[in-house]
Amino acid sequence: MLHLISAKLSPTPLLTKENDHHYLLESYITSHFTRNHSMGTIKREKTFLNSWFESYHPLFAWEAMQPINGRERIVEYSKSLIQAEVSHHTMRSNIRILARFFSYILEHPYLKRNEQFLRIESIYGAIDQPVSEYDIPKHSYDGEQIGVPIDPKELLNFYKCLRQNYLKDDDSISSAIRARYYSMAVIAGLCGFRIDEIIHLDLRKDIFFKSCKIQTRFAKGTRGS
Repeated sequence: MLHLISAKLSPTPLLTKENDHHYLLESYITSHFTRNHSMGTIKREKTFLNSWFESYHPLFAWEAMQPINGRERIVEYSKSLIQAEVSHHTMRSNIRILARFFSYILEHPYLKRNEQFLRIESIYGAIDQPVSEYDIPKHSYDGEQIGVPIDPKELLNFYKCLRQNYLKDDDSISSAIRARYYSMAVIAGLCGFRIDEIIHLDLRKDIFFKSCKIQTRFAKGTRGS
């Protein structure tokens, strides 16, 4: 009798839809850490996904992936962004986050039940990728096409101006510092490196004078890998 009473006082927590949805979301977010993504990327995706699902509350991951209803929901969401005059860049970013989350679930379609894992379909029904490539806006520019921001001739003139004016003797700034900044400007214009990539360049490891090549080990999203 004592054993039965004890069992009633400490029952096993019930598995709920909320727990299953949270498990899938946290598993996806954890994958960002293992893929060495930046904290900014992880926070942005987690915040967006939580906000998106809350806007349809109650809505769970597998419900958003229903073969027909899920697709219709994504189409309506895209339309709402257009009506709100959201930029194409923001639309692409939001829809791609959803697509990546759903793709992750399709790659790992399991939920934990006690000491085993069961496929989502066996619990909640069929799931599919609701986001299509046709839902993602393409890169476009609606203004006047005037070529690249700075064409090669103008870029060379810019470098010439820097050499003639910026690199001349100036007691306020050391010549080494001016030369460093000039080199960074040249690398940015010729290689297209971001500022983080430039400042992490190592003279002995990344600049190959014989082959006239420069490499970056700090590209976007790699955090120095």
